[in-house]
Amino acid sequence: MRGAALRGAGPDEDLVDLGGLARGLWAGRRWIAAIMAACLLLGAVQAFIRATPVYTAASVVVLESRDKSVAGLDSVLGELSTGTTSVVRTEIEVLRSRKLVAQVVAALDLTRDPEFNAALRAPSLWQRFLGLFTPDRPDLRSTAERERATLDGTVSAVLGAVEVENVSGSLVFRITARSLSAERARLLADEMARAYVDDQRRYRYETTQAAASWLTGELADLQAELETAETAVRRFQAATSLIDAESLGAMDRQLKETRARRDGVAGDLAALRAQIAALPEGAPARARLQADAARLEAQARSLSMAVEGLMANIEGQSQDLIRLDQLKREAESSRLLYEHFQARLKETTAQLGLQQADSRILSQAVLPDRPSAPRKGRILAISGLLGLLLGVVFVVIRDQQTRRIRSARALEALTGHMVLSQIPVIPAKGRQASIAWLQANPTSAPAEAIRNLRTSVLLGNRETVPQVLTITSANPEEGKTTVAAALAQNMARMGRRVLLIEGDVRNRTLSRSLGFGEAPVAGLSEGIAAPDNLARLVQAAPWGGDVLLADRAPVDTVDLFASDGFAALIATARGAYDMVLIDTPPVLAVPDARVIAQASDAVLFVVRWNRTLGDQVTEALGQLESVHARVAGLVVTQVTAEGLRHYGYGYGQRYGQA
Repeated sequence: MRGAALRGAGPDEDLVDLGGLARGLWAGRRWIAAIMAACLLLGAVQAFIRATPVYTAASVVVLESRDKSVAGLDSVLGELSTGTTSVVRTEIEVLRSRKLVAQVVAALDLTRDPEFNAALRAPSLWQRFLGLFTPDRPDLRSTAERERATLDGTVSAVLGAVEVENVSGSLVFRITARSLSAERARLLADEMARAYVDDQRRYRYETTQAAASWLTGELADLQAELETAETAVRRFQAATSLIDAESLGAMDRQLKETRARRDGVAGDLAALRAQIAALPEGAPARARLQADAARLEAQARSLSMAVEGLMANIEGQSQDLIRLDQLKREAESSRLLYEHFQARLKETTAQLGLQQADSRILSQAVLPDRPSAPRKGRILAISGLLGLLLGVVFVVIRDQQTRRIRSARALEALTGHMVLSQIPVIPAKGRQASIAWLQANPTSAPAEAIRNLRTSVLLGNRETVPQVLTITSANPEEGKTTVAAALAQNMARMGRRVLLIEGDVRNRTLSRSLGFGEAPVAGLSEGIAAPDNLARLVQAAPWGGDVLLADRAPVDTVDLFASDGFAALIATARGAYDMVLIDTPPVLAVPDARVIAQASDAVLFVVRWNRTLGDQVTEALGQLESVHARVAGLVVTQVTAEGLRHYGYGYGQRYGQA
C-alpha cells in the first residue's frame, strides 16, 4: 500500500490538482505579495528615479505623383507609379537611408551632441571598471577615418531614434523622432521631413539637368548630321544635270513615240522588201524600190539609235533622281529629329527652375509638452504583473522543490498511512507552557485535536488497541514530546493509568522542557536494570499520571534499549498501566526509535506542518517498516489557522474552538 502511494497511487496521478494548487498559492500569498512589492519597488525606482525622460515628436509627409509636374518631361524622366506597395516600401527605405540621415546629422550638427555621439559621453561606472582590465591602445586611424567612424556611429544612433511608418491605406508617412530634449525631438522630426522633400527636389533637379546635358550633346550631333545631309544634297545636285520628274515623263513619252516611228519604218521596210523580191531582175520599178528601201533602212537605224539614246538618258536621269530623293529624305529626317530634340531641350531647360518634389510636408512636428517615456503607469503595471508571475512561479517551484508537508491528503497519498489528527499551533511558548495551556483551555482547537488523536488511537482498531505506543518523528523540533505529554495528560484526565517514558536519553528533552530539573539519580536505566523497581522510579506528572525520566545511562543507548531488561521493563509497565507512551529521539537522527518500536504495539509518527519534507517522512517510515514496526497513524503538528483553512485540514476541529 505504501509503495503504491509513493508511486502516485492511482490512475489520476497525472491530473493537476487545481484545488491543491490554489490552496498552495493562497498559502504562499505573502511570498507572492513580497515579490510583487519588490518588483513594484524596482519598477518605481526605474520609472521615477533611474529612467531618463524621452520626448517624442512626429511630422507627416504625403507622397504625390510626378504627373503633376509641368508637361513635356514624361519621355525624359518618366512618372512615379504611386499607390503600389513596392513604391511605399521604397519610399520608407529612402526615408531611413543612411545618406538621408547623414544630411540630417550635418544639418543639426548632431556629431557634437552627446546623446547621439557616444564618444562624447562620460564613461559609465561599468565601463570604467572594464577599463581597469583593458590596456590603452593608441588610435592609429587617420583623422578622416576617425571622422568617418564618428559620423557612422551618429547616423546609426539617429536611425535608432527615428521611426517611419505608413498610414495604412494611404500615401501618408509619419516620421517619429525620440530625444532626451523636446526641442531636439521636434527639430529632428522636421529636419527628417525637410531633408526627404529636399532630397526629392534635388534628385529631380539633378535628373533634369542630366537630361538637359544629354539633350544638348545629342542636339549637337544631330545638327552635324543635318548639315552633312544637306551638303550631300547640294553637292549631288551640282555634280549632275538633273531634270525634274515632269521632264523625265516627257522624255519617256518621246521614247515611246520614237519607238513607234521605228517600228512603223521597220514595217514599211519589210513591205517594200517583199515588193522588190516579187519583181524580176532588171525591172525598171525594182531599182526605184531598192532606193526607197535603202532610205527606209537608214531612217530605221537612225530611229533605233535615237531610242537607245533616249533609254540611256532616261535610265541615268532616273538613278540620279532616286539618289537625290534618298539624300533629301535623309536630310529631312535629320531635320525633324533635330527640331524634336531642340524642342525637348527648351522644355527641359525651362523645367530647371520649376522643379517640384514628389512629396510635400503635410504636418510639421509639434513641440511635446510632456515626455513620452518612461510610461510610469505601464512600467508599474508590468512590474506588478511580472512580480505576480515571479511570485507564483517561486511558490510553485518552492513547493515542488521542498515537498513540505502541507496537506493531510498529500501526506496520506505519500505514505499510505492515515492522518489521525492535525494539531493547531498552541499559543504558548515552551512545552511546559503548552501543556499548561491545554489543561487551562480544554475546549480549544488544539485540545480538541488531542482528543481526536486519543479517540483515533483507542478506537481505531478495537481488536488491536495499542497499550504501548512509541511516539517519534523524522527530525527534531517536530512536536513529538509535546504530543506525547499532551496525549498522556488527556488520557490521565479520562481516569486511565498512564505512564510516559522518556526514551530520548541523549537529549532528555522531556526532563528539560517540562520542568523536571536535572537527571534523577535513578531513572530509566535503573528500571531496565531492575524492572521490578518501576513503581519506585516513576514520578508523578503535574498533569496527572506518571513519568519515567531518563537518567545517565552507563552503556550505549542502543544497547540499553535492545537489552532484555528493557523488554522486561515494558512488560512490567503493561501490568501496571493502561497506556504506556514512549517519547523517542527522531528516527533519522539515531537508531533508538527503531529499537524501541520493536518493543511497542504501535508507532505514532509526528510530522510538522510546512516544515517536514516528504522525502524525510518516507525515509523515516521506511526505516521503521524495515524493523516491522506497526505505524498506527500520523499526526500533523503546529498547523496554522491559515493551513487549517486553505490546506484541507480541520475535520470538524472548529467545534468547541475557544
